[in-house]
Amino acid sequence: ALDSDLLNTLYPVGYPALLGLGQRLCGDVLWAGKGLAVLAGAGLVGVTARWLGVGAALWALATPMALEFGAVEGTDMPAAALSLAALATAAQRPALSGAFLGAAILCRYTALAAAPVALWLTPARGRLLLTLTLTLAPHWGVALWQGRSPLPDQSMNMAIGAGGPGQAPSAVEALQRAALGALEPWTAKLGALGLLVGLWRRDRRAWALSLWGLFHVVGLSLAFSTPRLALPASLCAALGLSFVLRGPALWLAAAGLFAWSAPRLAAPSPQEAQLAPLEALVEGLEGPFASSTPWFTARRDGWLVESLPLRALERDPRQLSPERLVKRARERSLKHIVLEPGRVTASNPGLRPLLSGAPVEGLRRVRQDMGWVIYAVDPAP
Repeated sequence: ALDSDLLNTLYPVGYPALLGLGQRLCGDVLWAGKGLAVLAGAGLVGVTARWLGVGAALWALATPMALEFGAVEGTDMPAAALSLAALATAAQRPALSGAFLGAAILCRYTALAAAPVALWLTPARGRLLLTLTLTLAPHWGVALWQGRSPLPDQSMNMAIGAGGPGQAPSAVEALQRAALGALEPWTAKLGALGLLVGLWRRDRRAWALSLWGLFHVVGLSLAFSTPRLALPASLCAALGLSFVLRGPALWLAAAGLFAWSAPRLAAPSPQEAQLAPLEALVEGLEGPFASSTPWFTARRDGWLVESLPLRALERDPRQLSPERLVKRARERSLKHIVLEPGRVTASNPGLRPLLSGAPVEGLRRVRQDMGWVIYAVDPAP
């Protein structure tokens, strides 16, 4: 659960600590996460206004990616907003820039992509590095206190990006895939043309955004890309429009974009519609859980109940059979297994008999609705 995992291999200490504080203030960790995202989105708009102008800020606010990820829980918007703040302040306030950069890295390791750009922009690298080091001290302190490595372990994400254990796409293919993912939103494609204009004009802000986006794409190419993970690079590209349109023209473009974006985001996404029945379905069930989907959530007393992805139970998830599932679940003291047909068919085909209720010793089907199937794991005899 998020309340007890300040340091793990995928996230540094900053965001879990903020979630813990937010949960104690509002009583629900997901609402705390949403609040942090909203504050980060507002901060992103404010920083953009000071660095690139009010028109650019309005354009950033109206982009579907900012409207979506500025309203849902996650580390992506806070890390992106703090990284942008680090770049915007690097030239004139290097100490503050280092603090912003450290806070971004405390939210998400991939914020390291902004570090070389901030160092390039600042005339006082020593001051920036000093405040960066001081800001990161809590992460290293918790790691030493717990006797754990302070470094991230992205081996699981790299395996996912490679298509499975033992697979390895070429570096060119991986980089191309990450770049295309970052430019997937049409606002990013359009803005990227503006970035080229800014580069031609030798605008340091355009160079900073381009380099940050490029370094982030290189980092994504080591694992895998989704619209959420590509948020910083997509925002960098989208902001490029501010180097072509200025003043009322950019304000008008932002107003038109907002009119187009807002109604689409007001409707539930396919993922939200799919997950809507799940929270009620798992109510009252005891964790820890394992699930075929990474989007599974269950809450208890305002906290998230522990969930383990099925892919973590077997080196090759496609070889996971019902019998091996029972064995692995007992080894990990799991109480319930949550299955969703689409993910099972694509990633765990050996478990398809469970979707139709095939009897398996050690598993009891306890609930089923809207395609979701939940099994209880019986203790070993």
